[in-house]
Amino acid sequence: MVNASNRKVARQHATKGRQSVSCSPSASFAARGLGEIDDMIRPCCNGLVYVNHYIEPLLRNVTDLLNRPPTTPSDLERRWSAHDMPMHCRAMRKDLEQVCEFLELWTAVVDAGTETKRVLVLNELLTRFATSPSITNHDGSGWHLHYRDADAGFAATLAGATSAAAAHFLTERGMQRIRRCALDECTMAFVDFSRPGTQKYCTHRCANRDAVRRHRAGSAGTGARP
Repeated sequence: MVNASNRKVARQHATKGRQSVSCSPSASFAARGLGEIDDMIRPCCNGLVYVNHYIEPLLRNVTDLLNRPPTTPSDLERRWSAHDMPMHCRAMRKDLEQVCEFLELWTAVVDAGTETKRVLVLNELLTRFATSPSITNHDGSGWHLHYRDADAGFAATLAGATSAAAAHFLTERGMQRIRRCALDECTMAFVDFSRPGTQKYCTHRCANRDAVRRHRAGSAGTGARP
């Protein structure tokens, strides 16, 4: 849950973020497509902190796994830890297989054509993978909710926690915040953590490539006029 210390830290991060924003012509040119991607690094969703501070790491992790499927149990562990997620058990070969099966289901969340379809898929994932919530401070990071059994394995933990994280995030911030990159030749998925929720591209690189392409197309069209 949110405490006074967390509020103070969040305010300091927000203030620092506002002071460090630059508005060069090239940056603003791409920012229209990225939807203020710099806001993605802020640790908050409402000006303070997440009720569950693992929501963003969980969604970043599953997106990374979907874009670059895991190949070994150790790969799963390494990438889980890279997002500062606590390791409560080791990943086994069966966990790798189960996570890959979950990622196939997660694709339906990313590619849902309407909000209603996305909600239906999320509800199915919650029913299948999430348990009734319980409050815990198992890692000393503050009270937060768990949606898994205490003895759940690696894959069950990932699937249940990720499904619950997506449900929390999307209902609070908007069902449109998980999507594919808008660049035609890029199929990468991403989660839009930006403040306005208008991010269209997975990276600055894709945003810049599409911006240059649109600019050239516009220039060619103008030059063709009599």
